[in-house]
Amino acid sequence: MKLKQFLGLIAASSLGVGSLTPTLPANAQAMAACPTASSQADFATWAATTGGSCAGTPDEYGVTVYKMGLCVNDPTPGAGSAADYSSCSLSFEDTSGSAASFAAGGSVALPASLATRPDDGTYSYAMILISTTFNIKATYGPLGDGTTYYSTSTSIGSTGTPDIAGPATVNPVLTNSFNPGSCDSQDTVSGSSGPMTGTLLNSSEERIPDSTAVTSCAGANYILGVVALTSPVTIDETVTALDATFTVTNNGTTIASNQSGTGIIFDSGPFDVILSIVR
Repeated sequence: MKLKQFLGLIAASSLGVGSLTPTLPANAQAMAACPTASSQADFATWAATTGGSCAGTPDEYGVTVYKMGLCVNDPTPGAGSAADYSSCSLSFEDTSGSAASFAAGGSVALPASLATRPDDGTYSYAMILISTTFNIKATYGPLGDGTTYYSTSTSIGSTGTPDIAGPATVNPVLTNSFNPGSCDSQDTVSGSSGPMTGTLLNSSEERIPDSTAVTSCAGANYILGVVALTSPVTIDETVTALDATFTVTNNGTTIASNQSGTGIIFDSGPFDVILSIVR
């Protein structure tokens, strides 16, 4: 999945307190949910039905979250600068990275032991810092002709019947540029809670320098997503916690035709995250 599309679909979800109804940004291309595998006679039928790609629900989905919270000021870094969290109240922080793993069709909250209540105040921004690498297990099938497609540990996708162990984990990495063909390390899309800016950061959480001389942004370890909230959020004494819940139903894996057009591969897909105030 392309990084710009991923950012747009995250912005269309619920990263923004109280935004529970996804609204697709105008500049994000949504994929339709995959049809039931048994309704597709064979690969050619599936390709004709979907146009060669659709949004699937993975058997397992892992995303590594490092920081999440609310900010008074925008922490988005400028060129050559590091993200500034000095005005942020982090409701979740794990410097080693906390992998939130999802079962098919399910949802999960971040570990309560690592979550904290935001400080009292009014916040105009919501932020999340995640890894560029995901852990995905997925299958699609059997089709009408009996073929099942499944993820493998050595490639994004493979064709055949799963062995006894079932599908293996694949670790796709999002395209390391918002504009493939050069290094474009920052972009902004519209979203249901407000515009979201995504920024590629290196291991020191500094913005990767833009460059037209290279084809991607080397050294990108993190994606920082910051939403400028249309409606600022106030945390007062009545608030006990800020919860974050992730889901990947019909969303967490991109099921697509391979380059030769002979079979299906599995790639990364976006997650929905709901930030909700607990009183």
